[in-house]
Amino acid sequence: MPPVEERPHRPGTFPACAPLHEERASLRRLPADVTRDCGAPVHRGRQGEGAPRGHRLARGGRGGGPEVEAPPGPPAGGPIDVSAATPNKCPLRILVCIKQVPKAQELQVDPVTQTLKRVGVPSEINPPDANALEIALTLKDRHAAEVVVLSMGPTSFDESLERAVAMGADRAVLLTDRILGGSDTVPTAYALSETIQKIGGYDLILTGEETTDASTGHVGPGIAGHLDLPQITYVSEIRIVDGTVRARRTAEDGTEWWQTSMPSLCTVNFGCNKPRAPTLTGKIRVKRGGVIAHWSCADVGIDPKKVGLLNSPTIVAKVDTIRLPARAGHMFSGEPKETVRALLEALIRDRVIVP
Repeated sequence: MPPVEERPHRPGTFPACAPLHEERASLRRLPADVTRDCGAPVHRGRQGEGAPRGHRLARGGRGGGPEVEAPPGPPAGGPIDVSAATPNKCPLRILVCIKQVPKAQELQVDPVTQTLKRVGVPSEINPPDANALEIALTLKDRHAAEVVVLSMGPTSFDESLERAVAMGADRAVLLTDRILGGSDTVPTAYALSETIQKIGGYDLILTGEETTDASTGHVGPGIAGHLDLPQITYVSEIRIVDGTVRARRTAEDGTEWWQTSMPSLCTVNFGCNKPRAPTLTGKIRVKRGGVIAHWSCADVGIDPKKVGLLNSPTIVAKVDTIRLPARAGHMFSGEPKETVRALLEALIRDRVIVP
């Protein structure tokens, strides 16, 4: 592994960390001798075949692709709260995008605005995002890595960011601004990608496969598109080997292993691991403060004409509440033959079965 270039910290910015490799190549499958280690059948068709829900596996084709210049470092910052920023001494920086969502069993829709109620409703880290965070923390346990957590939303999202830091993340950034209100996945992917460029020095970006309050799966691939990064979707395991990312991907007919250089982005499958609990040491760090930076759209340089409800192409025309009709039960008693005969007669009468 080449030595890491240390760059001077500029006030008002997250300091950049030199990526492990300055070039990026197209994704490629691993050789057959590698895929045999996974202990599951491996899909060997053309790229994109067998991908769940019609997703392409990655940008680019098989084999090596043209070299692409590495993205520039972060721009000079303005009046940004950088209390959470310290010079990065790690050769690997992992960014994890998370979202605070209402708990699934507590979902409520506002009948007037036709949007989810978020105030006064118990919330949690989006479960697939928590799985992505666990993969990042596992990589941190194995390598010298810095884990930065990023979210976009109101200041109440600090609750989830604090939990992420208590679990083991090094610091967090919250993009919070009123003009972001009502943004759907298109402005969200744009705003997060701009913030990621502001943070700079990233080697690997992780997101959940989707959010439980929208279930679109758009944001992760959207970020990769804005940043022109190779991406691997629906990942359940990631290994860093010789400065490259090797990811196990769950397909409909088995397991695939994919490899790409860094920087790159992966979306993580829901339920692929068990997220760790916050530690006492982590809670003490959060209590001391200085682990979360709040940035506005002006701080990052986000175009107000590209975010918000008015700049979101998604239109919710109607939301219906489905109520299942109550069903009356009927008990059959008596001798087995009589009970079976009575049951069959009832099923025929109700046209459940045809004699």
